[in-house]
Amino acid sequence: MSLLAELSQGAAEVLFPPTCVACRELVEPEGGFRHLCAACARGINFVQAPHCDTCGHPFYGDVEGDRTCAH
Repeated sequence: MSLLAELSQGAAEVLFPPTCVACRELVEPEGGFRHLCAACARGINFVQAPHCDTCGHPFYGDVEGDRTCAH
């Protein structure tokens, strides 16, 4: 990253501090998410397998073959 880009990013963060879109707390750069604070990020329930490959709707039990649903 160039020096000019770093300076402009720093100035933007001073004028518009990064805040969480869920709770409006400050977002720390080490949190791994750009728009969520660490507390809100821990509350996310990520889609886990098995699920529909198209829409992410969860399947319950064992799934064989095609993983698409009627949704």
